[in-house]
Amino acid sequence: MTEFISYSRVDIEFVRRLHERLIGLERDIWVDWEDIPLTADWWREIQEGINKADSFIFVISPDSVRSEICRDEINYAVANNKRIVPILFRELVETPDKDALHPTISSHNWIFFRKHDDFDRAFDSLRESLDTDLDHTREHTRLLLRALEWDQSGRDSSLLLNGNEITRAEAWLTGSMDLHPEPTDLHTQYIIASRNAETTRQRRILAGVSVALVVAVGLAIVSLFLYQLSETRRQEAERLRLVAEERGQESNSLALAANARNLINDAQTNLGLALAIAAYDANDDPLADVQQTLARAIYGPGARYRLEGHGKSVLDVAFDPGGTRAYSVSSDGTLITWNTLNGTQAEQWTFENAIAGSVAVSPDGRQVAVGMFDGSVRLLNAATGATEAELTGHEGLVTRLRYTPDGTQLLSGSLDRTLRLWDVASSEQVLHISSPGAILNLDVSPDGLRAVSSSGDSDLTGRTDPLIIDRTVRIWDLETGDELQRFEPNSGFVRAVAFSPDARQVVAGTWNQDSGGRLHLWNAETGEVVNTFYGHTDIVTAVDFSADGRQLYSASWDRTLRVWNVGTALEVQRFVGHEDRVLAMALSPDGEYVMTGTGNAGNDVPDPQIDRAADPVVWLWDLKSRAQIRLMEGHDDWVWSAVLSPDDTLAASGAGPLRPPALDTSIRIWDVATGQQLRKLEGHTDTVQTVVFSPDGQTIASASWDGTVRFWDVETWEGHVAYDGHTDRVLSVAFSPDGETAFSTSRDKTVHQWDVTSGQEIKRFEGHTAAVNYVAVSPDGQYLLTASDDRTVRLWDIAAGTEVRQFIGHSDRVNNVAFSPDGTQMLSTSWDTSVRLWDVTTGEEIRQFVGHTGAVFGVAFSPDGLNALTASSDLTLRLWDVEAGQEIRRFLGHTNWALSVAFSSDGRFAISGAEDNTVRLWRVESSLDGLVAWAHANRYVPELSCAERDQYNVNPPCDAEGLLPTVTPPAE
Repeated sequence: MTEFISYSRVDIEFVRRLHERLIGLERDIWVDWEDIPLTADWWREIQEGINKADSFIFVISPDSVRSEICRDEINYAVANNKRIVPILFRELVETPDKDALHPTISSHNWIFFRKHDDFDRAFDSLRESLDTDLDHTREHTRLLLRALEWDQSGRDSSLLLNGNEITRAEAWLTGSMDLHPEPTDLHTQYIIASRNAETTRQRRILAGVSVALVVAVGLAIVSLFLYQLSETRRQEAERLRLVAEERGQESNSLALAANARNLINDAQTNLGLALAIAAYDANDDPLADVQQTLARAIYGPGARYRLEGHGKSVLDVAFDPGGTRAYSVSSDGTLITWNTLNGTQAEQWTFENAIAGSVAVSPDGRQVAVGMFDGSVRLLNAATGATEAELTGHEGLVTRLRYTPDGTQLLSGSLDRTLRLWDVASSEQVLHISSPGAILNLDVSPDGLRAVSSSGDSDLTGRTDPLIIDRTVRIWDLETGDELQRFEPNSGFVRAVAFSPDARQVVAGTWNQDSGGRLHLWNAETGEVVNTFYGHTDIVTAVDFSADGRQLYSASWDRTLRVWNVGTALEVQRFVGHEDRVLAMALSPDGEYVMTGTGNAGNDVPDPQIDRAADPVVWLWDLKSRAQIRLMEGHDDWVWSAVLSPDDTLAASGAGPLRPPALDTSIRIWDVATGQQLRKLEGHTDTVQTVVFSPDGQTIASASWDGTVRFWDVETWEGHVAYDGHTDRVLSVAFSPDGETAFSTSRDKTVHQWDVTSGQEIKRFEGHTAAVNYVAVSPDGQYLLTASDDRTVRLWDIAAGTEVRQFIGHSDRVNNVAFSPDGTQMLSTSWDTSVRLWDVTTGEEIRQFVGHTGAVFGVAFSPDGLNALTASSDLTLRLWDVEAGQEIRRFLGHTNWALSVAFSSDGRFAISGAEDNTVRLWRVESSLDGLVAWAHANRYVPELSCAERDQYNVNPPCDAEGLLPTVTPPAE
């Protein structure tokens, strides 16, 4: 067993004696003997010690109950439902000491180790207490450690329990009704998630087994535990019924969220999103775990639109240069134009007695080329669909078309074993290239000087005598028609090929019986194989590079779209959800979306006569996380502060280095709607740590390490020194609500109030013993909050110029503070990794927000006060439920320490600045209804089938006739 001892250093001799006796029982004891620096690493070590402990022993004495560190340790142990064992060493005589005693310690039976008590007898009582329900306690600790590791890793499914471990954990859970310590909510969530993951695995391997039954059994075990636990806590029958009903909803909601995460981890983002929304709907007050899952499912990469309109297989797709329109051709003889902004059909053109098999858009977007089954190429007006020219010469299906980068020429490839280059203006053929095999795909190099083609056997053209086997990739000179390079993969027909953006490499999608679908990457000059990408299980039909050449995209008959890292040849992302073979793929010009076309037009070459498409649709896949809306780049140094104007149309950011040399000490002004930089304001000679807008939005104030505060006029963008009264670095600045005075803080340990118009000092607030990092003004303008390196937050009466109270609890430097919108509460952040909520009137700490793994810097309340955002050196922004103190969302994207954060005026967006030299705008949607409405407008949310509702226990179920319930999505 492992025990944790919490005590005051004053009582160290007693604790040494107690420690020696416990060691004699062969127990592992965690005890801190030294006054080591109270760093973030130190506190994490304390947390780890408590996590691993089966019991938490608290040595009661006047000094220990006064100790903020001891109180923090107790709070953390209580939060994790550790067995609490209080032992009294020195009596609490003074009333303040009795009042300071933690209520959890007060509520437990004490073991008396006072000087006049029999030590041996007291020790026997302690040993008996520690040994009570020993197996239960050990399992509590074991499972808590597993659950914490799972939770801290982002709920990685590989860390869940398996097989008999789940049965053992469920048995422990249901047997915990009358035992102490009680399981935590995290225990329950972890066991539920493990059961659901196991159910998913069973579903894959156990044919004929009722998955719904397995799910029901797992939920029944957890629901039983929750019911029994609530029963022991409540006496009234009616309250018991209500609590059990509420817990049942929570259990079902948590189970659905766990299933959603498992599906998302398995690349089934569409179904995962549907279940995440079902988890949200399952409980009136969604738990933090559910909210996190919902945001991940909605904002994460996934299907944006499922576009229906074609009656047969979709053979090819293409974007226009702007990316706002796309084109698809089908075996049904139609070409459809899609509006990619809203997912609607713009135009549909039908080819009379003809079918198109390929499509391309000119670089200027004015012309659409379609390759026909009869061997012709038609050039269409993109606006009207009218045929402007028809290019003839091919004697078989035109399989692929590509415009040269300047748009003056068009390259076509055909099953007739030829490539032909056409002059677009004159419609004349300017080059004819013969190939041994049928051309299945092609690409033009970015400089327009070369082409690459992939081929199949000559009998694909219907010519069987003589049969030519030609499963190759060839590079051609578009001036002379000469073959420059040839690659011969061990493959069946080579159906996909593309140049890298620098034309130095060529990728092809291949397939053979032994290794399945593969991507081969070659050096275009030397012919050497650079890398091979394994993963597809069927024929690869399309490939393309990202614009920077770092990623590859591939589509396959295995119904997947995959993204690969070019350097490592590893799959980095997969999109699952196609319900038919993926026959075509196109990457949007901005690289943010991929369009795919599905169907089944035969096994060799497309044949409209034998089209067997089960689901002929066009999909638009979002490759990016949509939590981040804008990335604003331009600073050449750390961005210490980023804020929005009162009307949310402008953003301002301040930059500078931690140490010389200073590459950038400017303020940048950004257009929020576009993310474009509007102004670069220069004047400071050292790091700008804080920027703020005045209440009327007409002035920007900047605080700098050069010892000054500058004002900048938003109309003229002219700046001047507004205040220079500090004797050291100025670290923050804030306006009064009426905008007539300002407050600044400095490394000189002071806070100054000064007149905005004259720049004259009005008042000075002194008391901090170290640098004052931040100042916040109360909404009513009567009080200040200041955060300092002296580990305190202080409240000041502005009119009197006096300190009202101190807020003591942080174990390291305090970085930031924020008033709640009503001024009754405040949040503070610190290098100790904690975020703390305080009662402004009493000075009492209300709760801590635990989760960040690094120092926490920026903090902001949402306008309604219900949520808070924090920015941390762990590279994350986190959204918290203020009342519960729980993390409900996490924003990833910054590649270095996140330093500042601020909400928009409506709370739907937030802005952040970081050490990665960037400013980022985020979609917060603090209203969950607003978040779900955004999903229905911007994500493909599949309707759950009756089988899926039954499988995952989704309410409401289908009716007796198997009809789906009517569900109305929320309005945006």
